[in-house]
Amino acid sequence: MASMPYGAVDGELSVAEKFAIITRNLPTAVDYRAFPVRAVSFTRQAAGSMRDLPAQQAVFTAACAARGWVAGGSVGQIGEGFRAWQSVIRMVRNGRYDVVVVDTWDRLSATEAGKVYVLRLLRAAGVRLLVAREGIDTGTPVGLALVDSLISAGAAVAR
Repeated sequence: MASMPYGAVDGELSVAEKFAIITRNLPTAVDYRAFPVRAVSFTRQAAGSMRDLPAQQAVFTAACAARGWVAGGSVGQIGEGFRAWQSVIRMVRNGRYDVVVVDTWDRLSATEAGKVYVLRLLRAAGVRLLVAREGIDTGTPVGLALVDSLISAGAAVAR
C-alpha cells in the first residue's frame, strides 16, 4: 500500500480531501449575486377599497431595494378567500419568483385562522415569505422558526 498525500491510501480520498473538493465546487456569495432574488408582491384589501394599495406597493419596492432584490409583479386579493395565494404559490413553484413580500401580517388574511392557513400553505409549498414592515423573513432561521411557532400555536388553538 502506497501512502498518498493527506492520508489517502490506494486512491481513496481522505475526509480533508473530500471536503476540499466539495467546498471548491460550492457557489460563493459572489456566485449568488449573479442570480438576484426575484420578488413578487402580495396585496390584499377590502372590497371597494383601493386606498391602501399604493402604500403596500411602496413598502414592497423599498423592501426589495434595501435587500438588492428584483421587484417583480404583484398579485392582489380583494376581499376574502385564498385563490390569489394559490396563484402566488404556482408562480414561485414555476420559478418565476423566489420570494413573496407582504406589507404586514394583516395582509395574509382577514382572520387569525386564515393567517395560519396561509402560513401552512406557504410552508408546505416551500415558499419564502417576507413580512416587510415586521422584517420577518422565512429565508432566515429566526423567521422560519417564528412562522413554525405561529403555525403550531394556531393548531393548538384550533383543537
